[in-house]
Amino acid sequence: MTLSRLIATSVANMRVILKWGCILVPMSACIGTLCAIFLWLLDQVTACRIAHPGLLWLLPLAGVAVGLAYHAFGRCAEGGNNLIIDQIHEPGGGVPLRMAPLVLVSTVISHLFGASVGREGTAVQIGGSIASGFGHLFRLDPHAVRIILTSGIAAGFGAVFGTPIAGAIFALEVLSIGRINYRPLLPAAFSSIFADWACHGWGIHHTSYRVSFAGAPDWGGSVFHMAPVLLAKVGLAAVCFGLASLLFAESVHRLAHVIRRACPVAWLRPAIGGVATIALVCLVGSRDYLGLGVVAATQDGASIVNFFHTGNYTWSWLYKLLFTVVVLATGYKGGEVTPCSLSARDWAIRCPGFWACLWTCWPVSGLSRFLRVPPIRHWPAPSWGSNCLGRPISSISRQAALWPTYVRAIRASTCHSGSGSRNMPIP
Repeated sequence: MTLSRLIATSVANMRVILKWGCILVPMSACIGTLCAIFLWLLDQVTACRIAHPGLLWLLPLAGVAVGLAYHAFGRCAEGGNNLIIDQIHEPGGGVPLRMAPLVLVSTVISHLFGASVGREGTAVQIGGSIASGFGHLFRLDPHAVRIILTSGIAAGFGAVFGTPIAGAIFALEVLSIGRINYRPLLPAAFSSIFADWACHGWGIHHTSYRVSFAGAPDWGGSVFHMAPVLLAKVGLAAVCFGLASLLFAESVHRLAHVIRRACPVAWLRPAIGGVATIALVCLVGSRDYLGLGVVAATQDGASIVNFFHTGNYTWSWLYKLLFTVVVLATGYKGGEVTPCSLSARDWAIRCPGFWACLWTCWPVSGLSRFLRVPPIRHWPAPSWGSNCLGRPISSISRQAALWPTYVRAIRASTCHSGSGSRNMPIP
């Protein structure tokens, strides 16, 4: 290669880097800022709901109000995550910018009145909507639109959970089962990390819990930072977790189909979910399964934080599963990662043995979500903060196709060089 051609190639590469830097930096800053506002609002409305339990009785009306808002102003924005994924596969009309404020306000309202929804769906839609807006602003071609939408998903997921590396991998892996396109990896990772910085820059802090693992002695007496037996258990359980996530997804899908047939009017369906949620609260006799589930209204209530302490939460995973399936199937806005993490942590921490673990593994969306829920003193602390790499697996063969990804996740979480205790954010 001649010197002139080398210089020309270097200049062209620098132009590409500068171009994408000028696009991704402000885009990630906007997404991180919106996620910070979103997380702050969630804290405020959760505290308000706990202080005013009577708000639950207004949940059906709140659901109808959100449904009417989407009916009047949403249009194609009601497609949500599916619309974003469709635009990545086949860029067309784009993702409407109004999706971001609509889903943000709708999710906050759902949490205020007690719907058992999460936040990753909102973060993904915020990221996709803002990214699409930047794509239109800079008049990007279809290939570049795919990259920027993937980067927007990564930025939203990484910022809202405080797990930027997991956000980048999630954005790549969520698009197609069993296959990962690594071409957008660098912009996705950059966007996720920068959005997380922006979110933290506004003073947002994620809930943390302590994971203690100092390693295990090997045959020579040296500390070895990996538990082989644990590794084998996780490997055998991975397929079961994939099938368990399929159960959760199918439950939402089938119940939603039944609700659509029973109530053809879309904006009325949330009223059914609200009434069902109130009925479940009366039946269970507890409000612990409303909202995210990270903290409970009472000191010893069922919550992700309290699951790491003593207490009787035998059926909490099932109750949270029911609460979440009902509201998602009837059209409430939000996500399922955090509510399902409550279910996962309940049985994962208190399970006395491996086969009991397999028997009770239900709403978990992939192996890495389980890796984020280690029983204290027995599990290695993940060194990369992943919290959801997978999604429902439709067959054992597809689960097997994802095995190399899971192996890399296990290595990343078990073969780290450090030891001792770490503080990890809870989704």
